[in-house]
Amino acid sequence: LPNDHGEVLSRSDFNLPSGMKIAVFGGQLTAGRGIEEIISVSKIAQKNGDDILFLFVGDGPHAELIRDHIARGAWNVAVINWIQRDRYLLLLSLCDIALVCTVRDVDVPTFPSKTIDYFKASLPIAASVEASTDYGAWIEERQSGYCSRAGDIDGFYKIIKRLSDKQALRAFFGKNGNDYF
Repeated sequence: LPNDHGEVLSRSDFNLPSGMKIAVFGGQLTAGRGIEEIISVSKIAQKNGDDILFLFVGDGPHAELIRDHIARGAWNVAVINWIQRDRYLLLLSLCDIALVCTVRDVDVPTFPSKTIDYFKASLPIAASVEASTDYGAWIEERQSGYCSRAGDIDGFYKIIKRLSDKQALRAFFGKNGNDYF
């Protein structure tokens, strides 16, 4: 897809591998966003030899956690600092799975606004959200992704793995999300 300036980008423009599925998290890299949970899932995926790259796009205090994880040998994690919005939307279109992650033990239900961009980019959503929200049920009712409970690392890994293994399912969920958008 071209952006507003007619620019078309590829994975190589962002130094991203062409042969891996990319699970992307876009937004503030700060407390309450589930960064640690995504890193834990990436460890399981690396141990299992999965061809999934966990891409973080954004900036914030937790960016150092991600960089430290990469420095310790995580070959399946990447971080891209803040980029202009039109380039960000193009980058999303180059990814395979959208990650939504909050933290457990939160009483106030949330509805992550990044869902709009993910739907716009036709990405299926793998969500890990707090028990107090109906966000996961909402995503699943629209057949646009899967949801696990925040704090359930194995459950979150399983839904990401299921989406990474099934291209037709990713396309189905992505189209449903885009149609809803």
